[in-house]
Amino acid sequence: MKKSFLFFLTLLGSIGFLFSQNNNKLLHYNDSQKEAYRFNASLSALGYQSEDILRINYRKNSKDGMSWKKREQKYDCSKTLLTKEKLMSTFWVMDPNEAYILLFYSDDYFVIGGRHADPFAFGKYKIDNGRLVLYSYDYNSNVELCKKIFIKDEVYCGLNTKSDNLFYEHELVLNKPNNSKSNLQGISFFPEGAFKKDASSALVDGKYVITKKSKKTLSDNVKFRTKPSLNSDTQNIWLYEEKYYGTPDEKTAVIKKGESVTTYARTDKYETIDGVTACWYYISIPAPDAIQFGWIFGGYFEGSKKEKIDLSDSSRYEVHDLNMFLSFDYDGWNTQVYDSPDLNKATYTLKKGDEVKITRFINVLASGNSCVEVELSNGTYGFISMKNPYKDGNFSHKETLSLEADKIEILKFSGSFIISEGTFIKELPWEKAKSLHEITHKEGDSYFKASAITADYKWVEVTVNGQTGWVPAKELSRDIGGPTIYTPEKTVIWELIDSNLI
Repeated sequence: MKKSFLFFLTLLGSIGFLFSQNNNKLLHYNDSQKEAYRFNASLSALGYQSEDILRINYRKNSKDGMSWKKREQKYDCSKTLLTKEKLMSTFWVMDPNEAYILLFYSDDYFVIGGRHADPFAFGKYKIDNGRLVLYSYDYNSNVELCKKIFIKDEVYCGLNTKSDNLFYEHELVLNKPNNSKSNLQGISFFPEGAFKKDASSALVDGKYVITKKSKKTLSDNVKFRTKPSLNSDTQNIWLYEEKYYGTPDEKTAVIKKGESVTTYARTDKYETIDGVTACWYYISIPAPDAIQFGWIFGGYFEGSKKEKIDLSDSSRYEVHDLNMFLSFDYDGWNTQVYDSPDLNKATYTLKKGDEVKITRFINVLASGNSCVEVELSNGTYGFISMKNPYKDGNFSHKETLSLEADKIEILKFSGSFIISEGTFIKELPWEKAKSLHEITHKEGDSYFKASAITADYKWVEVTVNGQTGWVPAKELSRDIGGPTIYTPEKTVIWELIDSNLI
């Protein structure tokens, strides 16, 4: 399986025409001349003009019709409401083929075309009840992509703010019905500027992974595989096919020692191979006119062999995954990083400016020591002592709920909280769920017991007057005006920052 970004695709075959930069005459390379002329005539009727097909200038007037210009990336991921300003704040690309882009303009026109060629579709757009609607459109029917998009008089698009895409946090999903995550045509456009952060969840080859972008150097030869498994096929490295032309495939399916690769994501599970414990990494390696993607075992990055500890023995370790980052703007309060969960040998003291990624919580069952596994900014691993937020069964898995297309993980939790007056107790941890009870003024002064919490820590299960239901965590406090509940992540932050972890 080969994947690549091809930044300069040959669009002529699919579009069927281009403009000559010398005399601006239309040239044709297939039998669809009539359709090409027709589409260009309709496009020109809107005032579309250019002296250079690769640099079509924007005339900076709201009445001037359409333009075709790479604009600044001002996309704001924190705003989830779909607005006209949000659509116009960036350009939208198809992934992984960035040669196709979608642009929106203030005069309510949209354009789809090639980054390095002419538009091949245009029309009007509007926002209706939170959805994008494309309508009154025209397109070059020579282009197969258009036949997939424009299948109805109006094309509806939804904004998905929790995309499974490896690179982008948000996406416009074409032909998306209300309240549905389905993508009926398999087509999405992604906003440049909405790049996914490290430690996010993403979907690669049908498998959920954790995003992790970094540069790594290999300490040994590593096979380049199609999937994160020793049982998967290897793939030929295009970069080596020319170098080792005519030699057996084995030589072109192994990335050489000392080679630099880019990682994009890792598996959430660790595996021990040849005595080395590590994750599998989804990586890219340069190729002629392209970038090639695939999987390699992460135990052979420089510095990784001696620093990873096998924690898979459940009789020795209680392990919980944690995905978070800490940045130390001040000196690290003498916080020590140890070489193992036994906390015997300190190898580093955190300093001002350090950034660490917390990957797992470990409770050493024999000694009772508790710590978090961390990845330092230089790519090495270690362990930092902390108190056990999972003690007595807190935050262990309780059940999984299926609500429409979402799966909600429920964790065990205990505590006593005041619930804000006017808060509705829901039957399920869901805004759409049936309301069971509204907290009265008198009840707003009482403490109620909590028995569970959702894995995202947004809903808490409570019992009020013998009736059990769910309330938003933001409506809870230990005292009126006081702090909200302490989750494992907050405990980790508190332990790292406020005490010396001795």
